[in-house]
Amino acid sequence: SQAEAQRWLARHGVEPGFDKVLAAVADPAVAELAEVDGAVIAALDYAGQSTVRTSSYILSRGFTVETLRSWGFRYDAALSAVVIPVYDITGVRLVGTIRRMVPPIRVGLPKYLYSPGFTKAQHLFGAHRATRGHVILVEGALDAVWLHQCGFSGAVALLGVHCSDRQRRLLARLGCTVTRALDNDVAGEEGTAR
Repeated sequence: SQAEAQRWLARHGVEPGFDKVLAAVADPAVAELAEVDGAVIAALDYAGQSTVRTSSYILSRGFTVETLRSWGFRYDAALSAVVIPVYDITGVRLVGTIRRMVPPIRVGLPKYLYSPGFTKAQHLFGAHRATRGHVILVEGALDAVWLHQCGFSGAVALLGVHCSDRQRRLLARLGCTVTRALDNDVAGEEGTAR
């Protein structure tokens, strides 16, 4: 439970915060972490991020403040990253977070950072908000949010180019027509062909 996770974090001197949780995960002496649900860690981390700030980077890409708020975007000032929550298909359970680093990206950090324990292949980003019937399948979370902002409410994201069996089953629950709109690059073309 969340209370158990908070007690575990306090017992190990870890305050909720993505960088601190990552340090605890990386510490091999902290074997008990395997007992804590990754979604609980993501929820604790997400709760600690700023709701009153965002990055001019994300706004410069055309996203409105209203869109960012309605999707629950937050901001991690320590990493200079936009924090995007990922919910299960019901929209009830937060299953992970995605951090989109704001350029310039610090050396050694990837462009996207997923919360510990989050498995992309188990979820379709935005499925909890997608209208049923006609689904537009894209690669990234920001692609799906952008399409929703533009009025295409059936958009969901794979969070990559591979579509797992679980994601196929989720797609089947969402619609009878799926339009693939993966990125126009080599990986996107290969994913579309698969």
